[in-house]
Amino acid sequence: MRRGRKRQFIIDASSLMILVRYLLPFDEDGTLRRLILSCFDDGRLILLARIAWEVRKVPALSGENGLLNGLEDKQKGDVFLDEIQDRVKYKWTKPRRLKKLLPDRLEAVYKAYTKKGDYQLLAYWLDMRAKKPEKDLMIITEETLHDNDPKDFQKIPAICLSENIPCGDLMDFLRMQGVRARFRIAEQKG
Repeated sequence: MRRGRKRQFIIDASSLMILVRYLLPFDEDGTLRRLILSCFDDGRLILLARIAWEVRKVPALSGENGLLNGLEDKQKGDVFLDEIQDRVKYKWTKPRRLKKLLPDRLEAVYKAYTKKGDYQLLAYWLDMRAKKPEKDLMIITEETLHDNDPKDFQKIPAICLSENIPCGDLMDFLRMQGVRARFRIAEQKG
């Protein structure tokens, strides 16, 4: 991280899901929840509107007491970058899928992808890099480099690697915020 600059993190849907499913239920005193909300509030965590839309049916995120409730004014709108169109089609598409897609089908697949959270995370980062190269941004995702799904496009970490975009997971983000976790193993009786 560059000295004197505040790093910002663009969080994806998978990281939000991990947060509310596996971490916040054990946050007995609300410390982690308050930290996350303060990160959204001061701009360290960036919530894209498309990501909020993707998790809209998860009560722990978007319900009455959901983590994202009340953050509507903090959400960043969709970005569409015409200048990366060929890069997205020919570099971000999985090679084996690219070979099978006819040009008109590739165009349809590309247009559908631009409406997804994955594209929005990457496009937002690239847009900010072009407009404000001094910004220190990192993408937070729980995706891995392993290609284990039938989707047309590569996983976020693979694209980040090829585009030189800083990328980490929720635990990386929490460590950078100074969070330290302790785990206790309960003794088994019997």
